[in-house]
Amino acid sequence: MSETERPSRRWIGRAARAMGWASLCLAGLVAVLVGVLHLPPVERAVARAAAREAGRALQCSVEAGTIRWSLVAGTIELRDVSLRGEGTGAGTEMSVVRARVRFSVPDLLRGRLVVLGAVVEKPAARLALDEEGRLILPFRIPETDDEEPAARPDVDVRDFRLTEGSFELTDRGRTARRIEGSDLALEGRLRLRDFASTGMLALGEIDVSAAGHEPLRGSSLTARWTTRDDALELLARLVAKEAGLSAALDAVVRDLSGTPRYEATLSTEGALGPLAARLAPDLGLGGTIEARLVASGRGTEPPSATATARAEMLTLLGRSFERVDLAGDLAGGILRKGRLDAASGRGRLHAEASGTLQPAPKDVRFSIRAEKLDLARLFVLPAGAPKLAGALDGTVAGTLERPAFEAIAATANLTVAGSRTSTPDTLALDGRARLRLANGILTAETVELADRKTKAGLSGVYDHRRGTLEGRLDVESTDVGPWLAL
Repeated sequence: MSETERPSRRWIGRAARAMGWASLCLAGLVAVLVGVLHLPPVERAVARAAAREAGRALQCSVEAGTIRWSLVAGTIELRDVSLRGEGTGAGTEMSVVRARVRFSVPDLLRGRLVVLGAVVEKPAARLALDEEGRLILPFRIPETDDEEPAARPDVDVRDFRLTEGSFELTDRGRTARRIEGSDLALEGRLRLRDFASTGMLALGEIDVSAAGHEPLRGSSLTARWTTRDDALELLARLVAKEAGLSAALDAVVRDLSGTPRYEATLSTEGALGPLAARLAPDLGLGGTIEARLVASGRGTEPPSATATARAEMLTLLGRSFERVDLAGDLAGGILRKGRLDAASGRGRLHAEASGTLQPAPKDVRFSIRAEKLDLARLFVLPAGAPKLAGALDGTVAGTLERPAFEAIAATANLTVAGSRTSTPDTLALDGRARLRLANGILTAETVELADRKTKAGLSGVYDHRRGTLEGRLDVESTDVGPWLAL
């Protein structure tokens, strides 16, 4: 070995030993840093800081019991986290008893987030609807100035589970409706970059209540979905056992990353009364229904749809019908044909309509034909008023150029035939009427009504725009009491 090689080798040896010591020191510093980060005081300080920043961003009160993590095992666990609304959102809340995420540390060092498992235990939500039906959340979603959609991050959630969830939705309007759900479970997996996922949702118990009514219990909801190749497939089923009502949805949505195109079929059957008494008590809705809706569309464009429905023993706003059939064919925003057929006692009611409905009603044609409709079933009179005994026949036909009263043009020809078997406490009417509506002016060309003791005739003009009424009323009667009671 030459004299010049010996110093070079000694220098290499010293450099290697120095690098070894530096590596040991660096590893020691990392170990100390990891140890410090896992100290309980540090974890508590981080939890407080995270809650404070989250509350500032979401404009709500955020509390976190504990936040623990293990950088070696790749786990993060949160306990007793809650978001409480403030201001208009006061009284709303979201909370989680425990949430735990286990991720792959090697993948994270390579710039990928791979969640090996995520568990959310006992999440709860208490939400509300304001007087106008808008959803109130305990937080506000931060606004963003980004105009271009950002690329999806490389996130792979291989297993996600939510257990023992619950929610409460309260309507702050006058009906005081409330929907409560419990035994909520959700499981699935998701690759966010290519938006591939599969999952299942189950809601074991749904209770619906309203002021003045006992809660409607025993409903459940199940749903399964799959997303792949930029498309979503969804199957959902709602069963309301106590209400005797069920509904099913089968939907496919394509081009999720662009302008979505969808096809959906919704079907339902069962009783209307129990659920309507909680959700829309003012309608007095009852009876049974079987309905089917098939719809398709693209983005926010008006959908195309066909719908059929049959209701039996239907009650609505005090009226009753043994059978009602509905059918409609909608192409985009144009109603090709809508049809209603109703049977009430010996009477029949038939109605048809067609025209543009979206973005606003335009050039809508309609017609109505009544045959032997029982007046007592058709008109709900105040208590103490005499019962009407008679049948209504007639036709109404017209057009609606735009959604305004002045844009309706229609004519009506009506006849009433009084019952010949009426009792003294009834009002058996005979009569006829011809009415015309155009440019906001209703003209009563002929209105004649008569019973055993009274004859009345009316002609005149009502101008809706001016709020004026001009006309003539002739009455001949030996007993006007029953008429005044109306």
